[in-house]
Amino acid sequence: MRNRRPWNCPFAAVAIVVLALPAALAAEPPALWGKLTPGPHAVGYQTSWELDSTRKYNTTFDDGTTYAPGKAPRPILVNRWYPAEPVGDAKRMPHRAYFDIRSDDPRLAKFSTKLADYNRAVLAKEIMGKPAAELADRERRLLDDFLDTPTASVRDAPAARGPFPLVIYHSGAGSSFDDNSVLCEFLASHGFVVLGSAFQRENGSSLTTDGADGSARDLGFLIGHARKLPGVDWGRVGVVGHSLGAQAALLFRSQAGCPVDAVVCLDTTQDYRGNSDPNWQYLTTPVTKNRMNVTGGVLMAAGPDAFFELADSLERAHRYFLTIKDLGHNDYISQGVISRERRVLARRDEPGPSAEERATEAADLERARARYPALCIYVLRFLEAELKGDAAAKAFLDKQYRDTRPSGDDPHVEFAPEGRSGPDPYPDDATAPPTARQVRPYLQSNGADKTIAVLRRFRKGAPESPIYHQNFEMFLVTDLLDRGKTPDAAAFHEYFRETGLDCVKVFLSLGKSYQELGRADVATDFYKRAVKLEPTNVEALDRLKKVGQGKR
Repeated sequence: MRNRRPWNCPFAAVAIVVLALPAALAAEPPALWGKLTPGPHAVGYQTSWELDSTRKYNTTFDDGTTYAPGKAPRPILVNRWYPAEPVGDAKRMPHRAYFDIRSDDPRLAKFSTKLADYNRAVLAKEIMGKPAAELADRERRLLDDFLDTPTASVRDAPAARGPFPLVIYHSGAGSSFDDNSVLCEFLASHGFVVLGSAFQRENGSSLTTDGADGSARDLGFLIGHARKLPGVDWGRVGVVGHSLGAQAALLFRSQAGCPVDAVVCLDTTQDYRGNSDPNWQYLTTPVTKNRMNVTGGVLMAAGPDAFFELADSLERAHRYFLTIKDLGHNDYISQGVISRERRVLARRDEPGPSAEERATEAADLERARARYPALCIYVLRFLEAELKGDAAAKAFLDKQYRDTRPSGDDPHVEFAPEGRSGPDPYPDDATAPPTARQVRPYLQSNGADKTIAVLRRFRKGAPESPIYHQNFEMFLVTDLLDRGKTPDAAAFHEYFRETGLDCVKVFLSLGKSYQELGRADVATDFYKRAVKLEPTNVEALDRLKKVGQGKR
């Protein structure tokens, strides 16, 4: 769920109108689905274990024992949601059953048990905001109530007649493998086979998400495994990822010969940064280098202040840039809404929060409940268009959210066809401010002074525009510094100080935070940026020296 890289962007919530889908054939919508409408299929679910003999793996558990005496094949958890024949609501499994992954194979018995324990612990912390051992009685009851809630899934339900396109789902860093189970169930009900896994670290150092080469090889293994499964059209493949999982999806798709036809990236968190940011080069460098390998459809979902420089470079693909105002990072997955609900209930009788704080929290929850289904519906339509060739879905994508305002309450979509590596040029006679994607190309063509003049012209009349978000302004200055455009960065820094943002103070604050966390490398980057903007800043120079870099 969390992204392992620095400086995540917090977002508030906003209401979104959810379009109605065709009525389901029988069952009531599952309790955790909110406003989503089930498709024509029941949802079957199975868990199995596979061993990848091409890779050796071991890990040491917290009790000092290991997965295997020496090196052994890499264990790969396979969670499968699939279109099924109707079997009745009474057989729907509770959410806690997603952690029933223990294997009877002697080689996997302990590992599977430890992996389940790890994921249950992660889930408790993500849902309730604290480790399970620290939960009060009321909080524990609320967590158990969620875990006992019936899902849409029926274990081992008879499969519907296929074949159905394949979708692989990859969760984010430090997340549990069930973090977007509602989307997986929803897609299965509409005729997709969805495979998920734990994607544990390749080197065995932790059971947390790998997100790099280990994830890429796991994704390839899952696609190969799907060839042996009944009812799967493994010739039509999509990958969906959130946060670090979205980054892993892009890395995998950029590999030569990748058998993926469509990619969905849910808030990579890189989309708000420039490609020159040194903290993101583990992603931007290989994807940019191999960008010509990326073909087919790509859906990027993020906040309105994302400018999608990396995705804009994927010119051999057709790309949809879906932005939703004030969408929280964890609201891109079903755990986000569930967590909001549980925490609101947990604090209902506490004396601490003010009436205003409670009202804000409740309003945020209601907006999140509307926002997540809108995202799921767009992902569904994208996959139907790309993997099924569905004409109605293509028509939906051609029109839906194309004419909304980037700063409005409804989602907004920009489209880039194959052959395009950037947005439409921003015209000087425009009557509205540039979009987040248009600012940097305009700056490159017209210079800092003219770009700042454009920003000044619209700030008073359109203060809600994404280009006036402080995150966007910070990343613009950061990007210019990382590209060696220090005079331009200094010009924007001075302008933004007029409107309430002091980039140097923010750089120093972030540097201190990462220094306290023991991340001297990241702290150094922020201190260096502060010094570039203000070469005589005593505090920045002193802190840079203390982290061992000295003056540059």
